[in-house]
Amino acid sequence: KNEFLRRPGMVAYPASIWDIFIMESETGPRSIVEDVWVLYEESGQPLGYAKYKVKDGTLMVQELMATTRMAGASLWRLCLDHDLVSHVKAVRRPLDDPLPWILSEPRRLQRVVSDRMWLRLVDIQMALSGRSYNSNGRLLLDVRDPFCHWNEGVYELEVSNEGTQCSRSN
Repeated sequence: KNEFLRRPGMVAYPASIWDIFIMESETGPRSIVEDVWVLYEESGQPLGYAKYKVKDGTLMVQELMATTRMAGASLWRLCLDHDLVSHVKAVRRPLDDPLPWILSEPRRLQRVVSDRMWLRLVDIQMALSGRSYNSNGRLLLDVRDPFCHWNEGVYELEVSNEGTQCSRSN
């Protein structure tokens, strides 16, 4: 399983979405500033990719994903060392992005934190059981939801190396 799929809130793209991401220009309108896709490989294994565009001296990182630290650092280095670029901008990066730790001058990095994901769970047991977590443990959740009244109650979430289970509790 890829490292980035273990990140809470991360989704896996189905194969069909990749066709849309990299469609040829004759299949639909494209912007004047073309997207650049970069693949990072080691021994023929894809370990990361970046998608960016350059416009008016700014390199805009639209997506950068890596399964190893080396792949991530290498892709960031490519973006940060790009010729004829005075600024690099990246949006929707996770709070624990390793970028500040690989920069020689991390104080020059300007970060803005904002909420991006708002959602309502309609089946708490299924949603919490069907995902991965970064650590093992047990947690009790007291859910109050007047809109989805069937969700109200106490849930016990147990995460271990054997798997994840969420069930109603007292």
